[in-house]
Amino acid sequence: MAQKTKMNWLFLRGLTREMGHWGNAFEVFEQANPGMKVHGLDYPGIGTERERQSPVTVHGIMQDLRSRFQILKQHHPDRWGILAISLGGMVTMEWIHHYPEDFGHAVIINSSARNVATPFQRFNPATLATYIQKVNEFRSGEVERTVLNSVCNLSVTEELVAEWRDIAILRPLKKRTMITQIMAGAQYEAPPHVTVPTLIIGCPKDRLVSVKCSEGLAKRLNVPIIYHPEAGHDLSTDDAQWMAEKVGAWVTTGEVPHV
Repeated sequence: MAQKTKMNWLFLRGLTREMGHWGNAFEVFEQANPGMKVHGLDYPGIGTERERQSPVTVHGIMQDLRSRFQILKQHHPDRWGILAISLGGMVTMEWIHHYPEDFGHAVIINSSARNVATPFQRFNPATLATYIQKVNEFRSGEVERTVLNSVCNLSVTEELVAEWRDIAILRPLKKRTMITQIMAGAQYEAPPHVTVPTLIIGCPKDRLVSVKCSEGLAKRLNVPIIYHPEAGHDLSTDDAQWMAEKVGAWVTTGEVPHV
């Protein structure tokens, strides 16, 4: 059994994704890391916050999340870490740069920034065009199979497609929110450094965002990077167990885990 480390985690999803898309990742993480508790927040304009307007910058998104995080922190005063995928990684970099006191550890998965990679490395242009063309289908959930086939390599099943379709129908994405998030992410630049211990996770077989983006971030921030050999962009869906074990080992031992 893993060493018990009492700690809270804030998990943030990627572009247009909400807490429901974590699936069982919270439970897997907690079971692999006794003493750790996972919490999630939705972006403004997404999921539980879908009736609110999304800010037009990553900094604005971060400030919105941080205002709600303060409430979580009051109820859970133990130390905190933050783990985020894609757009969430940009929010995390902005957060720990401006407010390093909020988190003791940060994990950034398959993210990017304008000043470390080219636009085509940051987002597969064919996939982006498909998303924009089919944005109205998000309301019926029909685009979810396309999304899953773009972001996952190991986990796509009819059951999972149905689960994500149900989320899309229950809490449909607004076109304005999608476009605003894309614009915010497109203009984001990574800070010159971070002081919070940070681990980058990249996936060489990510078909949505090139792993060169993660490598560029690791180099710019001067932080370690590890790789999942087979997973796609959505690591938590493809292999939540691997993610939980590697992150838990890094936090409890202070050493970059072997892969």
